[in-house]
Amino acid sequence: YVAQYHAVDDHANASATVSAGLLLFGLLAGIAVAVSSAIAYLAPFVFNIPGELVAQTRIVIVLGGLNVATVLVASVFAGIVTGLERFDISSAVEIFLTTIRTAAVVISLSAGHGLVVLAIILKMS
Repeated sequence: YVAQYHAVDDHANASATVSAGLLLFGLLAGIAVAVSSAIAYLAPFVFNIPGELVAQTRIVIVLGGLNVATVLVASVFAGIVTGLERFDISSAVEIFLTTIRTAAVVISLSAGHGLVVLAIILKMS
């Protein structure tokens, strides 16, 4: 709808559509963070996780929830760019992020870092 409103210079309705999308996906992002926090808390009780890995497991699960939340909110903006058929911008951003993410993973693994660092790197995307 944003592209349709943009085509007829109806910026008020385009803005309202984006605001509604941000509200909806923001609420879903909050739910994702809450659910991942609950799962992180319950994980040691539900799964057989060694004591020395409980803290790392909880951090990774919460980071996963934050990743879902970030992707949900960012998808509103990605949808606008795609809806306006600005594939050049969309592709450039994706290439840039993939390059940075790949370099960070290689450097992290070369330095011997563990799951938490990898989860943080993957959360950046």
